Amino acid sequence: MKKILTLLLATVCLSQFLQAQSVAINTDGAQPHNSAALDIKSTAKGILIPRLTSAQRTGIATPAAGLLVYDTDNNSFWFFNGNNWITLAAPSGGALGGWSLSGNSGTDSTVQFIGTTDLKPLVFRCTWVGRCLRR
Repeated sequence: MKKILTLLLATVCLSQFLQAQSVAINTDGAQPHNSAALDIKSTAKGILIPRLTSAQRTGIATPAAGLLVYDTDNNSFWFFNGNNWITLAAPSGGALGGWSLSGNSGTDSTVQFIGTTDLKPLVFRCTWVGRCLRR
């Protein structure tokens, strides 16, 4: 009986150790990369990040630093940096305040500008030389 209990205890401990390894989700049986806790591989499908409204996202009690969600109200990805929710990128058209390469419309120069707010100079560089080409 003592041998059976010892074997059972060893099996339980070993199974806990094995569960702490990396996980691979794929169709070719490849092992996960050593640096990844989760390694997903596909040639025809993507991954769906949890989709929440803004109220649901901001209502998460004590979110973990690095938590990633997709906000369905803003159509954008957000992550929690440990202190605040930060958007990863503005949707096309710059609706969240991003500047578009093809120009923006409806801007308010009192709150939307390129510059500094701390009395430090702003320098534009071209090939690491402090000058700007004007036409």
